Amino acid sequence: MDSQTFWSALEWFGVLTGLLYLWFEIKQKAAMWVVGIMCSVSYIFVYASARLYADMAFYIYSSSMSIYGFVLWRRRIGGATAQIQYRRLGTRLSLTLAALTTVAYAAISLMLSLFTDSPVPFFDAFTTALSITATWMLAKRYIAHWWWWVAVDGASVALYCIRGLYPTMLLFAFYTVSAVGGYFFWKRRGEPAESAQTSEQIIA
Repeated sequence: MDSQTFWSALEWFGVLTGLLYLWFEIKQKAAMWVVGIMCSVSYIFVYASARLYADMAFYIYSSSMSIYGFVLWRRRIGGATAQIQYRRLGTRLSLTLAALTTVAYAAISLMLSLFTDSPVPFFDAFTTALSITATWMLAKRYIAHWWWWVAVDGASVALYCIRGLYPTMLLFAFYTVSAVGGYFFWKRRGEPAESAQTSEQIIA
């Protein structure tokens, strides 16, 4: 197997595990986090080869968050009885997450610009900063994470097209549409576990 075939096969493995990850995410199954580790590990190498260093670093972070998310998703929250449970974001927590994400974006952009040969430092930083926050929100079951993924996935379609990662581009185009569907699926089938005021007190 030549190198081009290997990288193509690895990317397609990431695409297939990414689709399975999305299915489990919508259905709110803890198995999502196990599949997420496989998807993350494959994309660490794919993004490294494409010089998307911030996305590569995000998937390292995502691998560790998968363990955290799996532990949290094995528990029920707030006395909810439905299979799908979610939390709502309050205003204070929303503003806090927006501020932290902005700081992360600035820091990642600066590091990519100064210390790497990334061809798209600001674009890469944007999707990565939002992804870090969205993944944490997903682990905590905040339903608003779906709208963050709409922004991330939509921007990623253009980013991966620029970098020639066409299977991944198609995956994220599908992710964008599915994130909207995921929000309404959780809203329709799920049960809010607690009030926004209570949820703001459990950031950790």
